[in-house]
Amino acid sequence: MADTYRRHAHAMDAEEVLRLRRTTPAAEAAVHLNHASASLADQSVFDAQQRYLALEASVGPHRAYERVAEALEALPEALGALVGVHAGQVALTESASRGWALALGAVSRERPLQVFVGPQEWGGNVMNVIAHPRASLRRVDGRPGACWKTLIDEALTRRDPRAIPVVSLPLIGAASGEIHALAGVASVVHEAGGWLFVDASQAVGQMPVDATALGADVLVFPSRKWLRGPRGIGVLCLSPRALTQFETPALVDVFGAGLRCDVHATPTLAVDDTARRFQIYEHNPGLRLGLLAAIGIVEAIGVERIHARSASLIGRLHGHLRESASVVWSDAPQSGMLCAVFRDATARYLADGLRDVGVNVACVARRYAPLSDQGDADGNVLRISAHALTREGEIDEVADRLHRILTRREGARAGAR
Repeated sequence: MADTYRRHAHAMDAEEVLRLRRTTPAAEAAVHLNHASASLADQSVFDAQQRYLALEASVGPHRAYERVAEALEALPEALGALVGVHAGQVALTESASRGWALALGAVSRERPLQVFVGPQEWGGNVMNVIAHPRASLRRVDGRPGACWKTLIDEALTRRDPRAIPVVSLPLIGAASGEIHALAGVASVVHEAGGWLFVDASQAVGQMPVDATALGADVLVFPSRKWLRGPRGIGVLCLSPRALTQFETPALVDVFGAGLRCDVHATPTLAVDDTARRFQIYEHNPGLRLGLLAAIGIVEAIGVERIHARSASLIGRLHGHLRESASVVWSDAPQSGMLCAVFRDATARYLADGLRDVGVNVACVARRYAPLSDQGDADGNVLRISAHALTREGEIDEVADRLHRILTRREGARAGAR
């Protein structure tokens, strides 16, 4: 596989992209430019899941699990290697948001929390701060290209001295595509006695990520986005400091905890000292085997090469959009994502119009980025995201389709006047 994708060598060429598309069953079903929501999985990901289902159908669930248990043990190690942590720091959850919420709930059972977030904080994380009985939310304003170390340092000088500070920032904004400069943030957070949460949902699989170098106490990401893995799996990574000092999670079961039992005494809880305590026993082994296969594809191609190609493709699209007078706001391309707001056409209208002609993009609704400074009349943003398997022709096609939809819209409005 490494030879197939010329691992970590040169930029991806047309032949390599074609080979990648040939092993992606849905690659020709539509022009898929919505990888930031859910990418297209490689055939090997489906094969891994189907092999497990066939095994379970033939020998039953328990015997099937026994036969794949050794392979499953490789997943935390593979995930840890992907983001610069040890296997014992990795827990698998149902989603990135669930992992984030579990970690927040374990910071402290008694003291209040003051959670500092930026404009691009994911809506699910914001919801969990609001739902937390002892947490308060504080927004830190940051313009594109901001130095987050300086902004957070200033914000923490005005923190509530009674509360534990928690700083949560995305590595890439889900409604902007901006790569946030987080270097040095951990040092000021830790100096204030706080915790740094990093949402890497839009980064892992698209660009190199090192949780240890970032100083992240908590780092989360899903399988289904840039890793091109199955839906229904989230990853929670915890620093050694967090594993030592965090409380027992609100939800534990037999996978990450046990009971010390004596016939004459009340049982006592014995919790695992690794990230296992944040993980539950019940899961679908086929999904995890599929994720392991997806990681293999990322490693074979090289995440640096994926980032270079994705960002180059989005740069190409940005060049097309710069020529359009209909664009009110568009982020400068840094990642494989472009987010934009258009004059006289909402993100929902444009996303629906593109879907009708076989192009998949995303309308990022306000509830997903509730603190964002950008949005159309409905508060939404159009997001277009390319991956390594995207063709240059698909980028040109979406630009042309957008132009046609906008021209038709402007003509209809002019006629109505």
